[in-house]
Amino acid sequence: MDDSEEEIKQNSQAIKVKRTIKISVWVKCVKFSPDGKQFCVSTTEGVLIYSNDHTEIFLPLDIDEDITLEKLISQLKKQNYMWSLLMALKLNNAKVIHKTIQLIPEAQIPIIA
Repeated sequence: MDDSEEEIKQNSQAIKVKRTIKISVWVKCVKFSPDGKQFCVSTTEGVLIYSNDHTEIFLPLDIDEDITLEKLISQLKKQNYMWSLLMALKLNNAKVIHKTIQLIPEAQIPIIA
């Protein structure tokens, strides 16, 4: 083996460095619905909602679309309080979340056992 072959062999060994990337998602909290058919998971990646009940239509809010303060206000005016709260949470502004919660009438918040 000549010097050039030896050099190529050393370079190819240097290129074959094993790289490992650990992607971690931490689960902070898991809560189940009273009937046990749905559950919600709070993770470092966000809040995930799952349903095992196929008789009901499960319609999660696509929170990656254009969510703006104007759309949130529009939903509040239409009395779509659930959508308003979800939008406020996505905007991730403490004042907006607090104000949205304050604007939801008490009668619209069901008691959860």
